[in-house]
Amino acid sequence: MAAAGRLLGSWVLLAPLLGGLALLGVGPVPARALHNVTAELFGAEAWGTLAAFGDLNSDKQTDLFVLRERNDLIVFLADQNAPYFKPKVKVSLKNHSTLITSVVPGDYDGDSQMDVLLTYLPKNHANGELGAIIFWGQNQTLDPCNMTILNRTFQDEPLIMDFNADLIPDIFGITNESNQPQILLGGNLSWHPALTIKSKMRIPHSHAFIDLTEDFTAACGNHCSTLLFDH
Repeated sequence: MAAAGRLLGSWVLLAPLLGGLALLGVGPVPARALHNVTAELFGAEAWGTLAAFGDLNSDKQTDLFVLRERNDLIVFLADQNAPYFKPKVKVSLKNHSTLITSVVPGDYDGDSQMDVLLTYLPKNHANGELGAIIFWGQNQTLDPCNMTILNRTFQDEPLIMDFNADLIPDIFGITNESNQPQILLGGNLSWHPALTIKSKMRIPHSHAFIDLTEDFTAACGNHCSTLLFDH
């Protein structure tokens, strides 16, 4: 996910991308050529910054996560009738005077309900470190009152990966507590050292992970240190 300064703020810039959905047969538009289907997809709600995709309500249709004014998150749920994406779920950080920098849907507690991780620039963001907050899924929606603010800040956008192969996403990055990479394990949300390395992590770092040893576990060690660290 891009940092706050790199987020695009105009829905108009998304029109060519959304027009490509016509090739998939979305709505009544024939799939013979590219068409701008923005109005059919969103109606009068076609404004904001498209930040993420995911199936929030478990209906096997892709929903859209849209940022508005950099501190409100609107989830457009897919629908069979026009407009084909409708704004149904909203969470806001407006009262916290913060700017959202990334949106990462995922099941962070392993309860089969999709949650949403938001990273943000805090009110007093003089040092540029990012805070993070998880809104917990509840009955295939998000409860604006049910959230967890992580007790550490990140030097850069964290990397989301299944570090311990338990099928629950974990959060990897350099925090304000240590110069060594840390991992926040999903489920119990406990912090652990992730790597012991003298090199300094790059900012911005490469968001990448790979199964190098063919054990079905994401690898992030000396083998990929050239991607993430300065030597």
